[in-house]
Formats: sequence, C-alpha cells, structure tokens
Amino acid sequence: MDCKPTYEELEQKVATLEKRLGQAELEVKALKTSEIEQTAILANIPLFMIIVDQERRVKNVSKSILQFTGRRPEEHIGVRGGDALRCVHHLDDPKGCGFGSSCSDCTVRQIVLDTLNTGKSYVQVETQLSFFDDVQAKRNLLVSTTLLKTWNKNVLIFIEDITERKTAENLLREKKDFLNALLETITNPIFYKDANGKYVGCNRAFEKFIGKSRSQIIGKSVYDIGSREIADIYYKKDRELFNKPGKQRYEWKIKRNDGELREVIFDKATLHDTNGNITGLVGVISDITDRKHSEDLVRDLSQRLIQAQDLERKMISCELHDSIAQNLSTLKLYCKKLFENQSFPESDIKGLPEDVSSLLDQTITTVRDLAYHLSPLSLDHLGLVPALEVFCEEFAEKNGITIDFQAAGIQRLILNSDTQINLYRLVMEGLNNIRKHAAASKAVIKLVGACPNIILRIGDNGKGFDVRQQERSIVNEKRMGLRSMKERVNLLQGRMSINSQLNKGTEIVIKLPLKEK
Repeated sequence: MDCKPTYEELEQKVATLEKRLGQAELEVKALKTSEIEQTAILANIPLFMIIVDQERRVKNVSKSILQFTGRRPEEHIGVRGGDALRCVHHLDDPKGCGFGSSCSDCTVRQIVLDTLNTGKSYVQVETQLSFFDDVQAKRNLLVSTTLLKTWNKNVLIFIEDITERKTAENLLREKKDFLNALLETITNPIFYKDANGKYVGCNRAFEKFIGKSRSQIIGKSVYDIGSREIADIYYKKDRELFNKPGKQRYEWKIKRNDGELREVIFDKATLHDTNGNITGLVGVISDITDRKHSEDLVRDLSQRLIQAQDLERKMISCELHDSIAQNLSTLKLYCKKLFENQSFPESDIKGLPEDVSSLLDQTITTVRDLAYHLSPLSLDHLGLVPALEVFCEEFAEKNGITIDFQAAGIQRLILNSDTQINLYRLVMEGLNNIRKHAAASKAVIKLVGACPNIILRIGDNGKGFDVRQQERSIVNEKRMGLRSMKERVNLLQGRMSINSQLNKGTEIVIKLPLKEK
C-alpha cells in the first residue's frame, strides 16, 4: 500500500525549498557583492595582493602586481606565487615555484603553507626575495597572510615592498652611527635637551666633565644633577634661548666634579622639526681656562717686558750720568789744566797725563760694557761660539770666577739670528745669576748641537738651593732671573730643567728645537 504525502506535507516541503532558494539567492547576491568589492580592492590597493588556492596557485592578483610584472591578468591565473612575481628561484626547477633548492628556505612559502594547514594568520613578517626586475634585485618585503572563510581553502597574501624604506633606514642608521662616532671623538663636552629642558643625549666628554654616567644624565633636568643655585641660572639661559630661537653664547665659571673651578664658554643653538617648531637645543662647552691663563701670562710678560725696558733705560741713564758723564766732566777739568794758559804748580800737573789716560780707559770700558749689554756686536763679527768665548773670558776676569766653556757641533750649524742672540742672552743671564746668588768659584758652560735640538748646560759649584721651593717662588718673582730664562725658553718652544742640591751646586739644562737659517 503506497503512502502518498498529504497536501500539508507537500506544502511544507515547498515552503522549505522556497526558503532554501531565497537563501541561495542571498548567497549569490552576497558573492557577487563580494566579488565586486574584491575586484575594487584588487584594482586600487597599493600593496601586492594575491589570492591562492590549496595548491598555492594564483586565483587573482592586485593591479599593483600587474604593473610590477608587466603581464596581463590571465597570465597570472593558475601559476604559483613565485612564478607570478617572477622570483628568480622559480626557474631553479622545471616544476616552478616551490620545487627549487632554495624554495625550502623561502619564508613566503613557509607561512602560506602554515596558513593553509593551520588557519593561522601572519602579520607583516619581514623577509627578502630576489626578483627579475630589469636586473636581478633583492627586495625587502613585509608579508601578511590570512585564510579566507570559503567552502574551499583560499589564502589571501599581502606583500609590501619596503626596500626603499629599508635603504633609507640603513642610510639613516649609518649617518647616526657616524655622527655618534664623531661626537664621541670630539673632546669638547656636548649635550642635547628637549623642549622641556630634559637631557636626551650627550657625549663621553660631557659625562667626564660633570662626573656622571649617561644613565644618570638622560631624562634628567639641570635641577636633578646640580645645585639649585646653578640650575636656576642654566634654566634661565635655556628659557632665554627658547624665547628667542637661534644661537646663544656666554662665558661662565663651572666647578668640576673634582672641585676645580674652570672658565668655560657655552655655545648653544635651538633644534627644530620640519614644521619649524622648537624641539630642543644642543650645547657645546669649551674649556678656556688654559687659554685665559696663557692670556694672563702674556699680559703679565708684556707688563714685565715694559718694566724691563724701563729698568734698562734707567740703567743706561745711570751709567751715562753717574759714570760716563762724571768721567767726561773730570776729563774736561784735566784738559783745562793742561791747555789753558794758566800757571799751575808743577806738582798739580805732574801725574795729570796718566790720570787722563786712566780715566779714558775707564770710560771706554764703561761704554763698551754698556754696548755689550745692549747688543753684543761680537755676534755679528765673530759668530756665536767665539762671541761666547770672549764673553766668558771677560766675565771671568771681571768677576773672579773660573769659567770652562765648551762647544760641540755648533760651528757647523747655520743658526738664525734670533737663536744666536737668545742663546747668548741665556748664557749671560745664567752667569749673572751665578755671580749674584751662587757664591761659586767655578762655572761650566756646555753648548752642544745634537739634531734636532740644541742643548745648553750651565753649571756651578756654588751653594745650591731647594728646587721645589725655588720653582714656587719663580711664579711670584718680580725680578728678572730664572723666571726670565724660563720664559725666554718657553718663547723658543724649548724646555728648561733645574737640578740643584744645597752646598752641591746647580745645573740648568736647556733644550731648544734647532732652527737654522
């Protein structure tokens, strides 16, 4: 007996079919909409976008890939991703992409397979691929994958070419490394601050200067690393620069970490972004303590040279007035007695010629000594060594001191006039110091030409002195003596050392760079 469906059952089945048909129509409509959207996305997205099936064969590609490869859309469909992108390794094996010896290490292949097998999505995995792009070029890529929820497994692949960005980043990194190396090489302390006055960078010289490590400086303000009194001043100066952007320079005194007070110059400038907004400042500290000290020494030396000139003028004036002028006045009286028609007792004029001759000799000697002191003419006529020999002989005879003068290697040198006169003056000043202070009976002068230097040794057998105490007193010494010799040597870019012991004599060793004509 056949069981035929009732009318109600048929009506219910028809309703079910209509419902399914409606759902199918909606799905078809949604699919068409999805395809339209997909087509729009593929046509406009700037990234490389590929849809592959379970066999990793291309189902669709973005317009950017077509532009990159120069192929028509149908030439990509059905091939594998590496074939579509013209990866250099897709020719390694006749089977194409995925079968070459290098394919097993391909990051793109690995993450696509993992997405197909596990459904896992990957976001911006960085890798490199080589393409046939006019010339073989290795490009840096960011690869993302996701599994499309369809009845069959399709994988959506996004590829972003970041080669130019990586090149720019590498260039920027190289430039940054170069600047860092340059900053660390510079001996001047350098620091950076942001717009809030916080330190954001410095070099090793700055760390050493303030006595703190970089980790103790970065992110801190002047109030965090210094006294409030000093911090207030620095903060005020920073504000002045920020309020009036550009450059700023000022001198200041800073107490270093070791407690020493140093004079410095701050050179600062504002930093700006591409829109011209102030982002911070950079500062360079120049320690000018030694320069200031040198300027003070030069100023002091200039003053004392003027004093020496005045003293020399007074000495010349005294010699002319007290000795030469008096001798000439006396000679005038003698001449008057001899040549005027007056009667003088024979006893008054008996020894007069001898007195006149003696007084003339004395006057000649005084004039010669004065001329010798001002400018030793024998240097021009005789040369350095003979002139020193003559001077030492006359000095010994006049002062009762035995002088042993020795010279070696000097005669063959052609010294310039400045070197000759300065060596002569150094010997003169050295012997005068011995005469005034050493209480010596003997002096030894050794002048040696030992290229590239000239070495002068001045020794005596006198009472000697404490060298350290003498060096301290030289700083405050006002008269011309050892200090004058030391400064003369410094001006000649030489070195001077003193060796002395109480009751054992003194030796001065001077080493000057050889300067020939």
